[in-house]
Amino acid sequence: MQHASANSKHPSASVANLGLVLLLLTFATYGLKYVVNLLLAKNMPPEVYGDLSLALRLLAIAAALTLLGTGTSAKRFLAKYLQTDRRADAASYLRWNTRLVARAYVLVWVGALLAGALMFHLHLFGIRHIESYHLAVYMLWIAPLVATGTLLAAFLLCDDLPVSSYLFSKTARYALMAAAFYLMFALVEALPSNLTIVGVLAAVWVVILVLEIVYAAFRAPRLFGHLAGLLRGLKPKPNLAKELEWSRVSRRLIINHLMFLILGSLDLMLLELLGPNEAEVGYYSAVLTIIGMVWLLPDAPLRPIKPKINTLNASAADRDVLQRMIRQAVLFNLFSVTAVTTAIVVFGDRLLSHFGPDYVQAHEALLIGVAAAAIASITRAGPVLLLFSDNEQTQLKITLFELAVMLCVGAVLAPSLGMVGVAWALLIAVSASSLVAAIVVRRVVRLKSLVIV
Repeated sequence: MQHASANSKHPSASVANLGLVLLLLTFATYGLKYVVNLLLAKNMPPEVYGDLSLALRLLAIAAALTLLGTGTSAKRFLAKYLQTDRRADAASYLRWNTRLVARAYVLVWVGALLAGALMFHLHLFGIRHIESYHLAVYMLWIAPLVATGTLLAAFLLCDDLPVSSYLFSKTARYALMAAAFYLMFALVEALPSNLTIVGVLAAVWVVILVLEIVYAAFRAPRLFGHLAGLLRGLKPKPNLAKELEWSRVSRRLIINHLMFLILGSLDLMLLELLGPNEAEVGYYSAVLTIIGMVWLLPDAPLRPIKPKINTLNASAADRDVLQRMIRQAVLFNLFSVTAVTTAIVVFGDRLLSHFGPDYVQAHEALLIGVAAAAIASITRAGPVLLLFSDNEQTQLKITLFELAVMLCVGAVLAPSLGMVGVAWALLIAVSASSLVAAIVVRRVVRLKSLVIV
């Protein structure tokens, strides 16, 4: 896999080529994710499948919290240092980053150890069975593994390896999960226990970590050299001023990233807590799996642009280059999202039936949900531009606005309408926040995040 800089003389062509490759990977990844969810839905009751879907989303939130925002801030700082060959700054950043997350890992594992000890003793004394807790509780134990894999993928992106980064962070994860869950259901006749499921997921992430490290050693020598130096005990000269800046930006980014992840899980949370039927959590999880393709599409053309936003937005001439790249990405998203959304609307019933005959009753929620996903995906460039152009606080306010709308509408509609009410809450919240973000980007960043706005 070649570095994107190979086409640096023609940035628009480079983005188009990378966008096409990443789009193909997106389709492959979605297919693998679809297979994983089909395996789970067909081998589990809807209630258990819904609990596992929610637990996986909460695991992503726990992993992001463990990274303390460095997975996102690396795409701003480390990417700039590596692209401009500022080796001393890159080494200092990596030292600061690894030390920070190592402390977070210790705290998470201590908390997980204490929780595990408490659960074991309650089980031992017959107070509460160790398998009786929600599956999300057990996910805390593997959050540092997921966080490390996510961080290494972010480092690869910073070293101008967007395809490799996507392969490890998305494609490999679902490929290994598909294989692991298939073996689990083949070898375990009864419904797998919570501990078995967590063990399978832990094994998946260990394999991903090993693959990332081996790949970095051979294909990212510049990055691997810095990381290997830290492991050998080399201590780059600390830069307190820069460390303060890294910490400040990371704190802002983690809040935005957490809000984004929480929003992505809020519909399932509302349905779990307020829905009239627990089985609907499983049905709605199938809806989210189907429309997940639409949510994934914008990442392909926007992913290679993210590390360049802060640099290109610094001057008027470079801003014109950035605007052309954004316009190209938005048009790419518009056509691809429209095509996939149309296919989902036409074949919605058939897609739901793949999960089981009872899942067809989620058809109305599917139509509403795919509309929300389409709007959010076509307008995704707005939040990305705000996040990577020193406007995290502005994006945070927009995210909080979306969160408030989702909570208010969802709390009213979920108890009576169930998954349909939650889908309406999602559509209303996404539409409102997308419009606000497009207007704010035009005024604050002085770029168009849509083709016409």
